[in-house]
Amino acid sequence: MDFNLFSIIAVIVVIPLISGICARFVLRRYRYGWAVTAIAVICTISAWYVYCNPPVLGSELYGLRAVQASCFTLGALAVGIISKKR
Repeated sequence: MDFNLFSIIAVIVVIPLISGICARFVLRRYRYGWAVTAIAVICTISAWYVYCNPPVLGSELYGLRAVQASCFTLGALAVGIISKKR
């Protein structure tokens, strides 16, 4: 497979960011819409913990997953903050 830089960045950063935005945007009107962001924060913390203490040394997977979880959380958090301002 031939991956260029744009497709790699899209998979690692853009798609999780858009997914977080969409997930929170869909649930913004519901009473427990904040739960998406709370669960994403818990997943991000656990992903960064695993990244700092990797079970398999030398694997880049844990770092990539931590970045993806952070992007999802940032997207959900941004929509949550914007929806609270209105």
